Amino acid sequence: MFALCVSEAKEVRLALRNWSLAVTVVAMQNACLDYSIGDEDSSAVEPVVVEETFIQAAAPMLDTLWVIDNTGSMEEEQEALADSFASFVDALDGEDIDYQLGVVTTDIQRAGAGELVGSPWIITPQADDPVADFVQAVEVGTDGTGPEAGFGAAYLALTEPNRSGSNRGFRRDGATLHVVVVSDTDDESDELLGDDTVSTFAGFLEEESLNTGSQVLFSALAGETPNGCSGEGGRAQPAERYETMVEYFGGVFSSICTSDMSAVVSAIGVFSIVYPSEFPLQASAVESTIKVELNDQRQNDGWSYEASPPTIVFDTAPAPDSIVTVRYEVSETQEAQ
Repeated sequence: MFALCVSEAKEVRLALRNWSLAVTVVAMQNACLDYSIGDEDSSAVEPVVVEETFIQAAAPMLDTLWVIDNTGSMEEEQEALADSFASFVDALDGEDIDYQLGVVTTDIQRAGAGELVGSPWIITPQADDPVADFVQAVEVGTDGTGPEAGFGAAYLALTEPNRSGSNRGFRRDGATLHVVVVSDTDDESDELLGDDTVSTFAGFLEEESLNTGSQVLFSALAGETPNGCSGEGGRAQPAERYETMVEYFGGVFSSICTSDMSAVVSAIGVFSIVYPSEFPLQASAVESTIKVELNDQRQNDGWSYEASPPTIVFDTAPAPDSIVTVRYEVSETQEAQ
């Protein structure tokens, strides 16, 4: 009998689309094969060890879709939102966020339903005056008709033909999507989305998250449950559907019946700032072998491993530009595939 040992190292560099600028995967495989006369199949293979390196984004990307009720009862609320919007931009500018803002109306019966309004139709930090652009876009008028379909309008804005047509460039792979509905009536999208509107729209947003590799948030300025609200900003019916969507995806739910929306609009801005906390691995890992480092410092806790799909999940997202290194043995199931 004699033994032949082979050592092989491979390095592959891949581009990631959201949470990192680059990832380095180093796979090291050592194999020793034992041979004996009459026993050609005898072999012993050591585990494959992989090391992956991620770089946390310097500034996350954010696409915020504002869905504004444009029916006859919304004049005061539109004015209050326009007056308060500077606080939203201030929150994003303070973190140097790469944001895009778009506005649609809840009127899905009109021609061009789901198309972004305003000029420019996509507002970015590079604009001369993003606040002025948004104020112009958000004053959508009050001549819209029912149904007041917040979910439906967002759905039309984010699907074809609008997605790659009139709204081209708004959605970016890797950018957090934050849908914000401003309405004094609960969602009325049944005609477009069916009887189980909440589940249908939630499923759509989950698919959007999966397809773009990004998180989805949902916020609403609407009528409080269970009785609605009234105040200096007007009156509103209870918005159970919108509140349910906020609870499901995370976001901000606040009364629309206030004349000063600065605080809640600022809170929506702060909530929109999402640094990735999940780092997908290229292969399934033997969990007991996983070693994680953050900026070359061993992390014995503060993270967990999800097997399907294989992902390292931090309890708190690493800071911008942090370097995350993960080393692990590839599971036998993965090797066999």
